[in-house]
Amino acid sequence: MINLKYTSLLFFLIFINIFVYLENINQKKKIASIEKEKEILKEKIYLKKINWEAIIRPENLKKINDKMYNYTPIILDDVLNFKNEKN
Repeated sequence: MINLKYTSLLFFLIFINIFVYLENINQKKKIASIEKEKEILKEKIYLKKINWEAIIRPENLKKINDKMYNYTPIILDDVLNFKNEKN
C-alpha cells in the first residue's frame, strides 16, 4: 500500500515536472519571438527617423515645396499691420 502511494506520488511529480518544463520552454520561445519583433520595430523606427531627418533638411524641404506645393515665403513688408490701420 505504501509502495503504491509513493509510486503514484512519484509519477505525479514527474508529470508536473515535465508539464512545467514544457511550459517554460514555450514561454522562452514566446519571449524570444517578442524580442525579435521588438528589434525589428526598433530598426524600422530608426530608419524612419533617418528618413525624417533627411526630409526636413532645408534644401530637401525646398525641393518638396517646389515639386508639390509651390508655396512662397511670407515677406514681412507685405504683412498688414491692422493695429496701425485702425487709427
